[in-house]
Amino acid sequence: MKSTLTEQLSRNGYADPVPVFDRARADHYRRSFLDSLGESGGRPDPHALSGYHLRHRWAYELATTPALLDCVEAVLGPDLVLWASHVWYKPPRSEDIVPWHCDAVYWPVLDRDTNLTAWIALSACHHGNGGLRVIPGSHRTVPHDSHIPDIDSSSFPIVELEMIPGQATFFSGYLYHGSEGNMSSSPRIAYALRFTTPEVRFERAAVESSFGYLRTLVVRGADRYHHNDFMRTPPPF
Repeated sequence: MKSTLTEQLSRNGYADPVPVFDRARADHYRRSFLDSLGESGGRPDPHALSGYHLRHRWAYELATTPALLDCVEAVLGPDLVLWASHVWYKPPRSEDIVPWHCDAVYWPVLDRDTNLTAWIALSACHHGNGGLRVIPGSHRTVPHDSHIPDIDSSSFPIVELEMIPGQATFFSGYLYHGSEGNMSSSPRIAYALRFTTPEVRFERAAVESSFGYLRTLVVRGADRYHHNDFMRTPPPF
């Protein structure tokens, strides 16, 4: 597993989807999210969809699934820090798109190379419902601060990731990705998690001024550095 994941990430900037839990568990997490959404009125502010693992037991359990952490460990090593999460929710018949972008340029992290995003399907994710689209190799070939709004398959190779509930893909913070609207009659739901290692430092001034909601949480191994104790939190559940 380690060689396959690292080779795919090095070459393409992302890994092919792999199962991290079964369909029954995916259905449980999807229902749990929809219940949580209903409790908040069903009309989520995008910012309210961040940090679910700190507020909901089901989201914390998902984020610490052993099979998921095994994949992350294969890339980053035995000591793992979870520092952000976000539920990517597209309601039925939603025209909302996520423009092409890479994530790392927005992070208050000093070593952005030592990071990994896990993007987990809680519903089916495909072309018809706004599934994840990626540009293979863009983590190496496209300048990280580029704004590339008009992309088609003649200018860049575009891959539409077809994922079933319970599968995860992993990608670099420098991979260009995005998604189209959800034209289906069902919601499209995915859960993104950001992982790093304890030796990576966060920019304290940036965190305290603009990212005060972020917390570092050791989910496997140990933190022998304590660089980010100012934003560290114990397991919430």
